[in-house]
Amino acid sequence: MNSSRLCFTAVIAAMAVTTLFGCSDPNVEPSVRADAEVRLPDPPDFQEKPPARRYPDGAYSVLTLMEAADRSIGKEVTVRGLVADTVLCTDGQESEPRQKAQQGRAEKRALEKQEEACHPPSHLYLADDVNDEGSRLLIIGWSPNKVRGVRRGQELTFRGTFGRVSEGGVFIRQAGLLSVAP
Repeated sequence: MNSSRLCFTAVIAAMAVTTLFGCSDPNVEPSVRADAEVRLPDPPDFQEKPPARRYPDGAYSVLTLMEAADRSIGKEVTVRGLVADTVLCTDGQESEPRQKAQQGRAEKRALEKQEEACHPPSHLYLADDVNDEGSRLLIIGWSPNKVRGVRRGQELTFRGTFGRVSEGGVFIRQAGLLSVAP
């Protein structure tokens, strides 16, 4: 009991000494230049503008579709986003579109069959932000010629069936994938 009184008295004494002798001259004012003008830039906008959850035409954003994955499995949906990445399957051979145009129909069909036999088939990833590695939707079913014609950052709209496993089981993606018509 005495030690707590002693501590309390010591704290009060320290506060009194600090209050009485803390400043040497209380009448000193900070110096301010009369001609000083402070110019600061406008504050930056730290609020990222989120992508639309649904576009006016009814298309989902990629993130919105992925968030609603359980409710969308097996349903026909429309999604819009930016091409984040493309994966082309050429089975070791890459032919230019110009060369394909010059080939006969039989040769062209043989080349398409060869590309269809590639594993895994050509596909692309769609995202709301091309730099966001976590929220990418796998788009499958497009022909290699169409996949070859897109560029990173290009905005595209797809309509297809949303799922987690592709027909034939070539692609399995827990976050979801969209199977579109070639």
